[in-house]
Amino acid sequence: MLSRNLVKFYNKFNELTPDEIRGGKRGGIDDFLVQLTRDETNDFLVHVVKEKNIKILNLVLDFGISPYLPIDRERNTALHLAIKESWEEGVKEFLPREVWSEKDRSIWFDALKVALENGKVDIVNNIILKRDYTKDEISKISKDPGSSVCLDIAIKRGFTDVEDSLRHLDVEPSPQVLHDSHRYTRQIVVCYGEQDSRQYSIDLLKSKWLINHSSNTFHIISGEDFHSGNYDKIPFNENDFARIYIMAHGNKGSETIAEYINDDEYKQYRYDSVATKLAELIGQTKADINLLCCYGSKSDEKDDYGDSKSFAARLHKALSEKIQATYIPKVTARTQRVYRASGKPDTKLDTKLDTIMVDIYGKSVKTYGRKLPFFHPKTTEDFRSEGQLKHKQPGSKATYTFDEKGDQIQYDSYSYKWKEKILKQIKRLIQNQNAGSKHKENQETKLTEMQEQFIKMTPKNIFDRLSSDINDVKSSLPGSRASLPSLTRLFSGKKSKMGLLMDEGRKIFESPHTPHHPIRTGRKKL
Repeated sequence: MLSRNLVKFYNKFNELTPDEIRGGKRGGIDDFLVQLTRDETNDFLVHVVKEKNIKILNLVLDFGISPYLPIDRERNTALHLAIKESWEEGVKEFLPREVWSEKDRSIWFDALKVALENGKVDIVNNIILKRDYTKDEISKISKDPGSSVCLDIAIKRGFTDVEDSLRHLDVEPSPQVLHDSHRYTRQIVVCYGEQDSRQYSIDLLKSKWLINHSSNTFHIISGEDFHSGNYDKIPFNENDFARIYIMAHGNKGSETIAEYINDDEYKQYRYDSVATKLAELIGQTKADINLLCCYGSKSDEKDDYGDSKSFAARLHKALSEKIQATYIPKVTARTQRVYRASGKPDTKLDTKLDTIMVDIYGKSVKTYGRKLPFFHPKTTEDFRSEGQLKHKQPGSKATYTFDEKGDQIQYDSYSYKWKEKILKQIKRLIQNQNAGSKHKENQETKLTEMQEQFIKMTPKNIFDRLSSDINDVKSSLPGSRASLPSLTRLFSGKKSKMGLLMDEGRKIFESPHTPHHPIRTGRKKL
């Protein structure tokens, strides 16, 4: 509720005439607003929206108060509140006039999402979608992942007229991503140059692999031998599934990876050449590719198709042209700079690498050299210890695959890996439900329904759903307080498997660096 003082001024400004508003001091509202605290400003703006007072709203907006900042405990913005109050005039005033910039599109899609989630179809049809969009605007809308999210909601809620309108803007549903890390039977490391300096990394990969595999399933090939074909052929069998690591130098948006030989000599290898050699290496054998190079999944500049100009995106597309098999390898790469496996910054090494990048690519990496240690949200300080660089930073790895339509999809590797772990854990819980008990049969049914729903959901939506249900007393989620108390430990508690996965998810999804939606890159499978 407004304080008496705010009510007094609200009534005063509501009585202003057009001439008084146009006057030099705008009826005194600027002097009033500048004295308000942040909470008082929010309370005043909430009151203006709820009263649907367009005259005072325009005075407030002209003063420079943003309608896109949270104004209540539920973190609604003035735009959100206007939508929920079905105030079409206010929504129209708040919405960006164009959707050219990424910021304006973000606001536009946020408004559309809130309206759809709250069932405000009239707001969507009469305000948000009711305008003539240029071809360029339609192009930007259709390529933005936010448009697919909104179409998904419209389809799920049965808003057919909204669905038709969005499809008319060339919007497609969100791509479905099935991430499965597979049970790899062979591991191959292709090392481009400097094998001595990379030996520690190779040894780490090998020691981890040999925990569950025999030594004759681990193979090392130098980059030079890989391209000349001068290496022992790997005896694949029809059931093999290989994981191939490629160690090299890379940079943003590059068509090549590089092999540094000495101070005056280096070689570059184009993505199509690497794809050809990979096809020769694996033939009909299933395999996935993991690029251990700097910025392998990063374009030199962001475009409407995500990182479609990264080396990994180019390599993945080229593999579909070179490999004559049903399964096309997924390609995973880093969005950030890759350090030595020891994880310790090395000033001499940094200087050397910077020289290499300038020589090979004409670009310096010094600007980005210290980015990775701080590539984490403030809520996860445990990701970093003093003087050490921790791997698995949120948003630092992306994977490329093809969907059922043959569109290349880019998605965040760690969030979909987390989704895979969640689904596997639910599967284990289903298998552990012993038959013969009505309660346990009921739990098995609920878990099965959850599993089927989660397969079609994005990792972020799964995390939000679990977080909400675990804390909801009325939830029917197995393990919540409304269900059998003995199963609570399955979904909460520091020592439970699901509890640990939720902690891991919190680090991923609370980070501002994690992309929450898969993106179509615009490249097609051949």
